[in-house]
Amino acid sequence: MTNPGDYLFHPEYGAGLGKKVGDSVNVNEWKALILGQMLLEDSVATTPEPTVTLTLIDMGVSCSIQYTDAVSGTPATLSFDVTR
Repeated sequence: MTNPGDYLFHPEYGAGLGKKVGDSVNVNEWKALILGQMLLEDSVATTPEPTVTLTLIDMGVSCSIQYTDAVSGTPATLSFDVTR
């Protein structure tokens, strides 16, 4: 949900989903944004690649990300909703 420019000392950080609130949902674009950001995180293993699932919900999108912790090798899930 972090937008680029939100963090003063890391202006390039963020996928920019917060700016998408209220826009039409382009599932492929959103998945690419989320996956791209996840792969930049040191704590996320690149193999296996994270899996991003988007589901349309009333007034928004529900997002579920399955990934592997890079340090422990433990599978993890991150879920959140992007609503208008």
